[in-house]
Amino acid sequence: MPFLKQILLSILIFFAIGLNAEVLNISATDSVWVKVVLRTDNNSNETSWNLFDRYDNQILTNGNLVHDSVYLDSVYLPKDSCYLFQIKDANANGINAPGYFQLYIDGTLIVQENDFNQQGDYFINCQEGESCLRPNNLAAEGFFYAGFERNWYTFSPDSSGIYTFSTCGLVGCDTRLWLYDRCPNYLFDGAEGALAYNDNKCLLEAEISTYLQKDSLYYIRLEDWQESCSGGMFYTITAAPNREGCLDTLACNYDPLANIDNGTCAYYPSTICYPDLVVDQTEMDTSFVVDSIEVLGDDLCLLEEGCVSGFGMRDVIKFGTRIYNQGATDFYLGNPRDNPDEFSNENCHGHFHYEGYSDYLLFDKYGLKIPIGFKNGFCLMDTECDVSLPKFNCQTQGVSASCNDLYDVNTECQWIDITDLPNGEYTLANRINPLKRPDALGRVESDFENNWAQTCIEINRTNNVLSVSKLIDCDPYVDCEGAKYGDAELDCNGQCNGTAIYGDSYKDESLNSLDLENLLSKCLDENTIALNCLDLNRDFKISLQDAFLLNKCLDYTDSFEYNHDHPDCVFPKRKIVSEKEIFVTIDSVNSDSNYLILAVNTYGNWVSGIQVNLEGITVKSAVSLEFGIPVIYDENSVQLYLTTLDSFQSTQNLALVKVYFAPRGDTLRMSSINQTINNKGELLKLATGLEYFIFENVGIEKKITTSGLIKIFPNPSSNKCTFKVHPSLKNATIKVSNSTGQTVLNYHGIGVHLVNTSEFENGIYFVEVSNKSIKETTKLIVIN
Repeated sequence: MPFLKQILLSILIFFAIGLNAEVLNISATDSVWVKVVLRTDNNSNETSWNLFDRYDNQILTNGNLVHDSVYLDSVYLPKDSCYLFQIKDANANGINAPGYFQLYIDGTLIVQENDFNQQGDYFINCQEGESCLRPNNLAAEGFFYAGFERNWYTFSPDSSGIYTFSTCGLVGCDTRLWLYDRCPNYLFDGAEGALAYNDNKCLLEAEISTYLQKDSLYYIRLEDWQESCSGGMFYTITAAPNREGCLDTLACNYDPLANIDNGTCAYYPSTICYPDLVVDQTEMDTSFVVDSIEVLGDDLCLLEEGCVSGFGMRDVIKFGTRIYNQGATDFYLGNPRDNPDEFSNENCHGHFHYEGYSDYLLFDKYGLKIPIGFKNGFCLMDTECDVSLPKFNCQTQGVSASCNDLYDVNTECQWIDITDLPNGEYTLANRINPLKRPDALGRVESDFENNWAQTCIEINRTNNVLSVSKLIDCDPYVDCEGAKYGDAELDCNGQCNGTAIYGDSYKDESLNSLDLENLLSKCLDENTIALNCLDLNRDFKISLQDAFLLNKCLDYTDSFEYNHDHPDCVFPKRKIVSEKEIFVTIDSVNSDSNYLILAVNTYGNWVSGIQVNLEGITVKSAVSLEFGIPVIYDENSVQLYLTTLDSFQSTQNLALVKVYFAPRGDTLRMSSINQTINNKGELLKLATGLEYFIFENVGIEKKITTSGLIKIFPNPSSNKCTFKVHPSLKNATIKVSNSTGQTVLNYHGIGVHLVNTSEFENGIYFVEVSNKSIKETTKLIVIN
């Protein structure tokens, strides 16, 4: 959660808990002059800002940013409007000092800040009711007028009951309604993060009916969608505080939200004692669509919640999910705070998710489950009802009898990411309540077979063009025991309903810290066979990412049943590669005392693990120089690993580990870096520094060279190309030879050199860069 801060200003500023946002009231003038000053840090690529008007139109944005630089932008704005200045950091750590941003209003410095974590929102010149941080208060039910395109209100009912917020029959234009239990960090167009949401209850108009608790504070967001309402909007709030139902807690149809007994109590084994949740197959079929989305560096939620498995353009299959309760009684979950073991609040939307409520499964044509992430519902609520008023929301969860919970196809994360899936036939399944849990009152569903909907698909990428076809013949999924829609699965050893557990390196059918320690040691051993039960990300090797995934699961084993209740313990998972980069180098070597220093610059990124392989030496010991990071080593490798709750960062080369060694030759080399992972378990890209060291007879430190001493582009080359020689290579000679050994080019120097290859014969050439200490050869292909 963003850090809560308070700033004392000479103007009125409002704050919301957990949200970096201020409302800035500017004195009345003909115009408002807004000036933005930004000093970037060493991670300027992570920083971005925008200035929006009240319609979310972009007025001003940053240009191209470089490290450690100062930028100034300004604009004059009409005084009679509300504006939002929004600044983001893709790594969720703000701007590293001495970097900062400043916001000036009419020449007066209003805010100077760098610690805004992922996002800071600053509202400028907003009137009461235009901002969530400065809402109008609604004291009671009634008939109201809303004059802005986006309107904010607070409401605190004086009694518990069902309340209805509605524009139906009042405006004749496109409106949308949201209900929140707090001022939200981020605004979505759909239901994400809201207690309740509606956009089409009565054609274009919206209505929310839901149960509200006495004296609780609620936030209402009412929008004129796409400026379709001329002259503002009217809306009503009505209350139905009295609700009839069974009040006997021993009855099977006890209604916790009722306050008037209507004599309908029933008791087991009555046939009306059971809820029955059904996944709507038609909704899944008719909403099915193939799409592509772009995942940017600041789309952290999508990765954290398993919606995608990488950055950049992702191919996804979208589909809607409708869960209908066709049973005679409600499926009641209640307030998550009263049942904490059944819910998780550790998600980007900041609302309680019912654990294990819904998941998406993908099977290949052999019935093997393919890792595509894990789906939890935002919450379980009444979206539409056949007869009664909706009453359940994200605060009081459940699905009433004859009501449904709808996740529209356009809802964020309502998809599976197929970007990295190979061509083939698959069965996509949408399953609810897979653990066959009773509700909070102990009521069990009458039928579980209808908790499943599926679509058979074929993925084809002929000529690199994605095609996804729905197959007509789509037999119901049969588990490994032959049961239709059954729960039996192959364990990690391939045994049907076997007892083997992913990550259980000691094979004692349990998970604990000893399994993690053993897995970390196996990461160092290049001869370790990637057994399925230890390959938690299914990349066919044992790595730090496997250890991280196991560690993350172990964080929850005290309160969640392994491999069922918590998504962090469902394996295998897909390997996620971050777009972030870190720099690893041999910073120095002392050949008298036989030790070297490994240094790391994380460029401000949080890092939890690094594994470095070294050649030409035998590692004798290794100790941490910073942060007390545990160091594991064998004779060839050094490995740093922190728990999922810890990590480190730096913005310059940081001497991290001292490695004592015995030489095994005349050359020390950092041969490879197996993996580096961040604090979310994502693989980080690598930039390696000084890799080679030539031992001399004198005991001095001597840094020589880097891998990739010379870079050639384009390669293959036509007519001309560029050689770029690393500046660390002093007194360098560059020699180009053809396949017969004849020298065709020879020069001295470093830096950039333009090479004319138009007179070269087509073929392969060898480019050698060298000095007295080092030599490296690479290939150049010439095609004229």
